Amino acid sequence: MRIKHITICSLLLASLTTQAETYHLTLEASVELAKEKSYTMQNLKENLKIAEYNLKSATSSLKTHIDFSLTMPEFNQTVRTWDDTTGVSFYSVKRMDYGGTITVNQPLITNGNIYWETSLNSYDDFYNDDRSATFNTRLRLRQPIDALYGYNAIRSSLKSARLDYERTNKSLRREELNLVYRVSSAYYNLLSLQRSTEIALLDYERQTEANQIAQNKYASGLIRLKNSCVPSDLHIP
Repeated sequence: MRIKHITICSLLLASLTTQAETYHLTLEASVELAKEKSYTMQNLKENLKIAEYNLKSATSSLKTHIDFSLTMPEFNQTVRTWDDTTGVSFYSVKRMDYGGTITVNQPLITNGNIYWETSLNSYDDFYNDDRSATFNTRLRLRQPIDALYGYNAIRSSLKSARLDYERTNKSLRREELNLVYRVSSAYYNLLSLQRSTEIALLDYERQTEANQIAQNKYASGLIRLKNSCVPSDLHIP
């Protein structure tokens, strides 16, 4: 019978709608969740960090390097000999040496460098009650000639690091836009399916109500069979 067929379809639709699991997420929350769970996004973010570190390493090679070395006080006490025409004489040595050196090295983009070094060395001679100090400084410029017209290691490594960082950053942005597009499409498709489910549920309730009315009319004798040989056709006055 038609009434029985409608009832079975309505029960199947009701069972499907009750088993579906619903998530309440906004579009922004869905995008952020997708970025967090996406393996491609995580991989690109790690590659961007590596490219950023490589770029910092390449640029740091052009920074000024300052080194300081200090000679701690060193005390020496010994006996030395002195040879002359009169023979060999012995004398005592009591001496303390100390000093320090400052080195400033400025690399150049032309693969050369400017080198400046200043040192101060001093000693105290306790035996002769003497003190002496020496101050030295020098400035040097080193520039490979072939780096001016040929291969330049510093410039090449810096350019390579910048290009790698820009390429990785663009890949990350492109994947992020693609991910937002895919998540947005899936999100609005889900909204459409939810709306279709709500419409189907309203239709199910309407059919259930109509089925109940038909059953009540049939029970009260208001519905009669149009043809007794064909039980699936009903006539409702």
